[in-house]
Amino acid sequence: MNENKKMIHAIIRDKDAPFHCRRLEQNFTVKKGKKTFVIYPGLACRNEEQANGMIKIVEKELGDTADKCDLICLYYPDLKKDMTHQEKRLSAKETAAEAFDHFLLPLISQTDKDGNKKRLSANAAAAMTANLNFYPHCYGSYIIEAHEEQLAKLMPELSYLPAETDYILKQVVCIHHNNISEKLGEYQPQMSHIERLTKSDKKRENRQYKPGSFQDFIKNEQLGDDEVLCVSLAQNEYAMLVNQLTLEGGDEHNGGQWENLKTPAGQKEEDIIRGVMRERATSNRCIKDIPDLMYQAHQNQKMNISYEDLNEVIAYGEEMSEDYHEYREKHQTPDMMLIKHIKSPYTL
Repeated sequence: MNENKKMIHAIIRDKDAPFHCRRLEQNFTVKKGKKTFVIYPGLACRNEEQANGMIKIVEKELGDTADKCDLICLYYPDLKKDMTHQEKRLSAKETAAEAFDHFLLPLISQTDKDGNKKRLSANAAAAMTANLNFYPHCYGSYIIEAHEEQLAKLMPELSYLPAETDYILKQVVCIHHNNISEKLGEYQPQMSHIERLTKSDKKRENRQYKPGSFQDFIKNEQLGDDEVLCVSLAQNEYAMLVNQLTLEGGDEHNGGQWENLKTPAGQKEEDIIRGVMRERATSNRCIKDIPDLMYQAHQNQKMNISYEDLNEVIAYGEEMSEDYHEYREKHQTPDMMLIKHIKSPYTL
């Protein structure tokens, strides 16, 4: 690791430690064969106490399966306050460069006796990445975007073939919480992404997104109080979209998915995500795509939602996906890379 880098700060869930968490030292990484959830909170997470609160949210979602996993959360005590949006994006990218060395680089490479990075076999790398899950919130999703950029550059340098890269990186699941990035739906990610989005997110409402973007598209879409849509944005990226998650309503940017009193849509969305997270905590099955992962979770995790309801979430989300891609093509400009829509094989 470059000694000039600022050490990232992180804690790990530890039931034997005070407050059930302990600080991680500099040379930590994902353990071989250990299911791991790495949480990238928003940049307002400044200390261990706040990071521990984020871990407890994920722990609650995992239920009893949390004991099978390592739960790690970053925090950012060295960031200045009152940063501009551009400064926050830059800080997230700088954080990502070091986090990559901890959480992703050891899963796809090994160091030879001369200090050079060498590739693993595709099966060995996929077995490692299948244990890794990211849980970013808000600006934490910019860290994931930076990881995607670095992976796109590094995998060919390590001599992975495109088909191997697709297989290996698809096994990493990123469950985003209210991603506000303008790049949402704008590029083809290699890892598997679930974007948890509520339309009652004031941070999204108050930002100007360019026409043609998914963030702009969903501002004017109408959803019912009990409606959840699993919308395909790109081959490995799906949005779980609801109008309002909580009975109380208001700004749901920070806490909507974590509050207890839910709308019918909010409860349905939480049931699906909990099932997916618990499936990831217990299963070694390779990922085909996000809808397939949801169906597997329904089958294996006693999800509190009927098969028919889950099928509607996916199938009706497909209808919105087709509308979005038509809207996107209509607003296509030279600086926008059109992502070809891959129609889901799952229908009503």
